[in-house]
Amino acid sequence: MKINKQNWPLFLAFTAPVLLILLVIGSIYIPNLFKKPQYNFIYSQGSYYRNYAVNSAGQIYRLAGQPNPPIPPPQVSQDYPQLYYYDVTKASSTPISFEQAQSYQLNASMTSPDGYNVGFGSHADGIFPLFISTSPDYNSRFLQGHGSSRKLNLASEPDYYNNYFQFVGWVIK
Repeated sequence: MKINKQNWPLFLAFTAPVLLILLVIGSIYIPNLFKKPQYNFIYSQGSYYRNYAVNSAGQIYRLAGQPNPPIPPPQVSQDYPQLYYYDVTKASSTPISFEQAQSYQLNASMTSPDGYNVGFGSHADGIFPLFISTSPDYNSRFLQGHGSSRKLNLASEPDYYNNYFQFVGWVIK
């Protein structure tokens, strides 16, 4: 296509928005291509109560006493919830026993040593861009950090009462 001097403003008017859109898309997706999380983690699903913790030596242990929840759940299991090992490179969960979890050294910090954390999703309500409100989605979890966010493939979708998600710790060794 030949662009003469008279059509230059028209050409610029059509290409500038397209280039701006490509720049925004690139700024969103390019960080995902180069930064990858390095640390796997352990989580549990099943009980509303916090059942596991990590001591200062990096070992998982079971909590004996359970705090009272602000709202009693409809069903509370007396068993400890199932533990899972989440592999960030495969994006998959594997059930593990408490004894297997004890063989790992864990970091209980909410942020991994490479700067990622496990957070809630969110959803938006509203029709028009000016009238949108967002709120947390407690039934989805994401691995977030360095300008990127990846939905976690958990063993099953978390539920506030019956299939409650508990992050235990990042696997160091």
